[in-house]
Amino acid sequence: MSLNYVQGQALFSGLNSIPKQYPYLTEDLETEVLIIGGGVTGSILGYYFTNRHIPTIQLEKHRMAMGSTSITTSLLQYELDSNLKALEQSTSLENAVRSYQLGQLALDEIDEFINTYGNHCHYQVRDTLLYAAKNLEVGELHTEYELRKQYGFKVDYIDKESNPFSFDLKAGVYGINGGAELDPYLFTYNA
Repeated sequence: MSLNYVQGQALFSGLNSIPKQYPYLTEDLETEVLIIGGGVTGSILGYYFTNRHIPTIQLEKHRMAMGSTSITTSLLQYELDSNLKALEQSTSLENAVRSYQLGQLALDEIDEFINTYGNHCHYQVRDTLLYAAKNLEVGELHTEYELRKQYGFKVDYIDKESNPFSFDLKAGVYGINGGAELDPYLFTYNA
């Protein structure tokens, strides 16, 4: 069996210099919370614990943000890889909607963090688009639009007649401020 994989340099660590070198662990320390991993997730956890005055130490084997954080797409969305109707096959619609709401809450909290501490990571709020290029997917997207609208998500419906884009689109759910982009490497160092 032949394995194919991508080689090269990680985008975000290649674009940015290392903004800060953290001290090495050279002695025993006591803490309430130990976070293993120096990526964006560990840094966000550290931010929340320390903001609540919970003694926290974050450890990273290599350099901060040099693992999967430095190769992520940098696109943030409240939605998951599956739409609400598809998620309903695995859980209740209530749980699926709640997962989207929690995603939106996470976007709002990142926005609040940026507004409080400054935009040091090229952060921008973005609209999102879930679209269909095939006619047989139009009904599914319209159902998705109706569900999102019903549960309070800021969405518009686009059909081929109202398509403002330069590519062929049969239908779309346009999420207003439904996403964001940032440099996850820089964000990790600022969280």
